[in-house]
Amino acid sequence: LQGGGFALLYLVTYFMLGRYAMIGQGLAFALFAAFGVACVAMAAKQDGPALAVLGLSGAFLAPVLAGGRADTPLPLFSYFALLNAFILCVDWFRAWRVLNIVGFVFTLAIGMAWAIDGYEERHYLITQCFLLLFLVAYSAMPVLTALFRAPGLNGWRDGMLLFGTPLVGSFLQARLMEDVAYGNAWSALIASVWYIVLWAILFRRKDPQNEIVERSHLGLAIAFFTLSIPLAFGAQVTSALWAIEGGALLWYGVRMQRVLPQ
Repeated sequence: LQGGGFALLYLVTYFMLGRYAMIGQGLAFALFAAFGVACVAMAAKQDGPALAVLGLSGAFLAPVLAGGRADTPLPLFSYFALLNAFILCVDWFRAWRVLNIVGFVFTLAIGMAWAIDGYEERHYLITQCFLLLFLVAYSAMPVLTALFRAPGLNGWRDGMLLFGTPLVGSFLQARLMEDVAYGNAWSALIASVWYIVLWAILFRRKDPQNEIVERSHLGLAIAFFTLSIPLAFGAQVTSALWAIEGGALLWYGVRMQRVLPQ
């Protein structure tokens, strides 16, 4: 019943804007966003993830429903940053896996739709900052919730977010770095260092429940470091460094009696 009520509010506001022109785009956008946040807040209070998904979907679709275009993506990215911060705060106390996925997917889908239609070189700095902020937030949350044993920890033990974040981030970063010399190589190396730091935090925790997540972070760090080598060097140097890396992994596997590294 509450979800249907919010859906009617969205429809009324949309027709007031698009069909009858009774309100402007600014007011419509504010109403769409307010309905979404209020719906998620009500869902958090009543422990209703389905209602939260409905409200969150409406909040993300607010810029699309309100229409209009801006000369810079700063308003859109600022709004998405605040919306994702709100999601992370809710997910700290609620183990709602679906809410994390909805926030992740909607941010990427609407952001990429804007990029395809309106991205220009002068938007690089704003786009790069938002992309880094988004990737850092979604990659750090599993570690932070595990470190502080937050109530929403189980909502972040998800393979889609754990591996989807670096995969999608790599694709988007590669597009941003197309015209930058060694840009992709430096990006992969920085990502490797970042995941090493996250792995070290989980490793020092030594919690058996986080063993899979911990090893996944180590694997991602090794994968990004391996990828950075051919992006920076030619075939001969790459083959030499990969041979050294393979020898180190083999030594580690024999030393620790683990089959997978061998």
